[in-house]
Amino acid sequence: MNVDDVYLVVHYYSVPDTLVFLNEQQRLQVALLILLPAYTATRPAALVYKSIDRRRLKEHYISWEDGSGSDTDIANEMDLDLEEIKTLCYEDVILLMLPNPKGKHDIIVMEVTWKYTKGAKKKLRSLPTTPNKTFILTEVDDFLFDSILLMIIIAILDNAFNFKVTLVKNIYCTWVHAPRSRIEFKWRQVAI
Repeated sequence: MNVDDVYLVVHYYSVPDTLVFLNEQQRLQVALLILLPAYTATRPAALVYKSIDRRRLKEHYISWEDGSGSDTDIANEMDLDLEEIKTLCYEDVILLMLPNPKGKHDIIVMEVTWKYTKGAKKKLRSLPTTPNKTFILTEVDDFLFDSILLMIIIAILDNAFNFKVTLVKNIYCTWVHAPRSRIEFKWRQVAI
C-alpha cells in the first residue's frame, strides 16, 4: 500500500462513505487504524490482535448451538483478562507538547509503543527486557493524515484525559512556559 492508496482509503471513510457506523467514533478509529500502520510500517495485527483460546471458543459455540449453556455461564466463560488483550491501549500512547517559539502554537508529538508485534512472544522468552518498538509522530499539515488529531478527538470522546477537555482547541491553545521543557497530557487511570 503506498501513500496514494492510504489517501484513497482514508478519504473514502471520511467523505463519500455512505456506510453507517454504529457509533461515528468508529469512523475515526478506522482512520487511525489505517494511518498508524502506514506511518510506522507495522502490521495492523499489532494494533488489534487478540489471541483466541480455540477450546473456549468451540465450547461457547457448541453450548450455544445445543442450548445447554445459560447466558451467564457463557458470559463468565468468555470473560477477558486484560493480559489476554494484545492491542493498542492509551497506556501505549504518550501525547507531548514541545515549545515552538516561532510558530502559531506549540508542537504536539505522539509517542506510540507497539508491544505486540510479530514474534514478540518468541523474543520475550529469549530477552530479559520487553522488545517494544517506539515511534514518534508529529503533526502534519493535512488534517486527513493527522493521526495526532484523530487520537486527540478519540480521547476527548472517550473522556480519557486526566483533566477536563471538551474541545480540541483546549489542547492546541495550551502553551509550554519556561522553565518547563514539555507538557505531557496524562490519561485517566480508568481509560488505561
